[in-house]
Amino acid sequence: MIQTLRFQFIFKHFLATFVPRLVWAQDDKESSFENASGWAEALAVRDATPSTVAVLRDPTQGGHDLARMLRKDEACATDVLSFVAAALLMCELRRLDPKSEVQKNRLLRLFEELPLYLTHQFARQRLKETQSFEGTHVDDLAIALVSHLLEEVESAVEIATSLSEWINGDMPSLASASE
Repeated sequence: MIQTLRFQFIFKHFLATFVPRLVWAQDDKESSFENASGWAEALAVRDATPSTVAVLRDPTQGGHDLARMLRKDEACATDVLSFVAAALLMCELRRLDPKSEVQKNRLLRLFEELPLYLTHQFARQRLKETQSFEGTHVDDLAIALVSHLLEEVESAVEIATSLSEWINGDMPSLASASE
């Protein structure tokens, strides 16, 4: 009983902190895809906050096996990677320690895993506005952003908020024509 209550508390806290990600293959024989919309709806209204929606991806193949879904649907795999990178980056940014080399390395890796247009957007917003980032390798952008964040910690909250809004907006992939 105590273990169940602890799990429920952690689960509710997790859902209040993050937007749930629902990946459900249309050919799932164990849990019918027809149930997916009900789950997405239940997750979206779990705390009656309009800004917390469930992000739903529905690859056509993969059955009840997430690894197979990701192998069969490259767009879904990319979305899952982007979602996980953004969620982990939000956590790291909210507890930024400018003195931690370990965290600096995690930040670099997570910025590198975000969609390129997001990294470009953050660079344009936070770094020298006159600087052009066209053709700049993602590693170099990540290094510049992390260096900036370590000097101006308040920017970390702004980026975390932008990531949350991006996820809540169903993770649009609005790559600009300049990339």
